[in-house]
Amino acid sequence: WKGTPSAKILARNHFASSLQRMSVVATVQQNEGENEQTWALVKGSPEKIATLLKSKPDGFDSQYRTLAEKGMRVIALAHKVLSPGDSKRVNDAKSPLSRDEVECDLEFAGFLAFACRVRTDSEEVINALIASSNRVMMATGDATLTALHVGNEVGIAKGGLAGAAVLELEQSNNKSGGSLRWVSAKRDKDGGIQVIGSYKDLSIPQLAQKYSLCVTGESLNAASYAATTTTESGTSSESELWDYLDSVSIFARMSPDDKERVLKRLKQQGRHTYMCGDGANDVGALKQAHVGVALLSGFGSANTKKLKQEGGDESKGEEEGDGEKGKKLAKAETFQEKMQRVKEQAEKVKKAAEAKAQREHDESEAVSAFGAVAWAIKEQVSKNWSEPGDFSGLSVEFFVK
Repeated sequence: WKGTPSAKILARNHFASSLQRMSVVATVQQNEGENEQTWALVKGSPEKIATLLKSKPDGFDSQYRTLAEKGMRVIALAHKVLSPGDSKRVNDAKSPLSRDEVECDLEFAGFLAFACRVRTDSEEVINALIASSNRVMMATGDATLTALHVGNEVGIAKGGLAGAAVLELEQSNNKSGGSLRWVSAKRDKDGGIQVIGSYKDLSIPQLAQKYSLCVTGESLNAASYAATTTTESGTSSESELWDYLDSVSIFARMSPDDKERVLKRLKQQGRHTYMCGDGANDVGALKQAHVGVALLSGFGSANTKKLKQEGGDESKGEEEGDGEKGKKLAKAETFQEKMQRVKEQAEKVKKAAEAKAQREHDESEAVSAFGAVAWAIKEQVSKNWSEPGDFSGLSVEFFVK
C-alpha cells in the first residue's frame, strides 16, 4: 500500500474459544482520496483459519509448524473484500450479515508470531514441586507444539518433540469422525507423521513411562465420547483416558470448559488440586481446584531469559564472559537466592513483631502500675479526708520502669 491507509470498524464478532477466532467488518481506504471498500478482517488459530480460506497457500502448514516448534504463539490473519450487496447488509436490522458469511472464502494475509519468555526460576520451582511428590501438568489454549516447547523448557515434559506422544483424531470422511491414535510430535525426514499406535490398543500408563503424553481438547472430548460407545460384545471400544488424566503432561488447545472438566475429574479421583491461571478462560478451572491462584498482574519481561544487545563492543562482550559476540545473558535471581531472600525477610518481620509485642507488654505493665498507685492514692485520700479540703500539701512521686 502507498500513502496512509485508514479503517473504521462497523461490526465486531468477538473471540470465541469454541471457534478459535474473531473478526471485524470495517470500511477500508487504502490510499487517501480513493474510494472506501468494506472488508472482513479475521484473526485466529492457524488450524481454524486454514479451513476458512478460499485456497490454502503452499507452505502454510510447514511455516506454521516451524514457528510453533520454536515456542511462538502464532495467529493467522486473513481478509476479504465484501460485495456491495453484503456491504449494505452490515448492521441491517431485517437481514444482517451473519458471522458465517463474514468468515468464509478468505484470503490469507500472513502469520503474527509472538515470543513469550518464561521466567528463569520456573524450571527450578517445577523441579522442586516434582521432587516433593507433586504431579505437575500444563493446561493451555496454545497450540500443541508451542505447549510442548514451553513444557520442555520448564521441565513439565521431557525428551523434546521425539519424546512426546500426541493423541490426535485421524481425519475421516465417514460419519464417525475418525479414529484416535498416538503419534510422535516429531515428523520423519520427509515431513510425514510417525504413528506410535492406535489409541485403543495401547496402555496409557505404560505409554506415559516412555513418552510425555499430550492431548488436545478435541482429542480429549473424542476419547470421552469413545468411552461411552460399546462394541457388539457390550464392552468399551476404547481405553479410558479420563481414568488416567494424571498420566498426561500437556493439555493443549483447551477451552475453558475443557480445563474445568479436567480439574473436576481429578478431584473425583481423590487428587488434591492446585492451579495457577492468568486469564478469564481459567476462572472455571480455578474455582474447581482445591487451591486456585489467580495471577491478576503480570511481570512483563522481568526475570526472564533474554539476550541484551551490547552496541557492538567486542572486548566488552569477551570480558563479561558471555561467550557470544555482542550479547550477554541477563542476570536473574535463582530459585535458591529467592528462597534465601524470602527467609531473611521473614526473619526481619518476625523480629519486628516480637519487638512490637514486647513494647506493648511493657506499656501494659506500666499502665497497670500507674493504675494501682492511683487507686492507692484514692483510698488514702478517702480515709484521711472524708470531706473536701486543701490538698496542696500532698506530694506523690511515681517511679515507673
